[in-house]
Amino acid sequence: MEALAPALVARAGGPLRGRVQLPGDKSISHRALILGLLCLGETTIEGLLEGDDVLRTAAACAALGATVERYGEGRWRVQGCGIGTLIAPREILDFGNSGTGMRLMMGVAGGHAITACFDGDASLRQRPMQRILEPLCLMGAEVLSQSSGGRCPVLIKGPASPFQSHSRRRWPRLRSNRRSSLPVSIRLAARP
Repeated sequence: MEALAPALVARAGGPLRGRVQLPGDKSISHRALILGLLCLGETTIEGLLEGDDVLRTAAACAALGATVERYGEGRWRVQGCGIGTLIAPREILDFGNSGTGMRLMMGVAGGHAITACFDGDASLRQRPMQRILEPLCLMGAEVLSQSSGGRCPVLIKGPASPFQSHSRRRWPRLRSNRRSSLPVSIRLAARP
């Protein structure tokens, strides 16, 4: 005859108390850095996820003219240069394996009168960027060079003047990071 397991008894305890600090979110961290780049003045970011992908976006912001500094764990300051005042990077913008960072920053650079080269690691070089490049070209940016299928390395030249509006054009269906890069570019188009 088998013995039964003893019964488990649960007793009410006191309420849970304390503080929990959640780790930063990669998607929001990319966007926070880019918004800091496009703002004129200082942006303070707390809770930034400090993974390689986000650090590549921070480096790209610095290459485009922002002052980016870490002043504590997950705490960063970005001294932005403002929309329309980005500088052409002297080096290739290397996004490692960050497709999100690259696509978002293509939307930023593609709306400024600068030329920038985007590249990444072997994995990122396999991912097509055509779905972000096509709308940027429709708004006046030029793709000066690209690998097959819009893969990196990609050299983009933004328009000399703000993007022209194409409000009646049917835009392709885009995923979230592609949708995020285009409003930045479209917003640049609305500038006088």
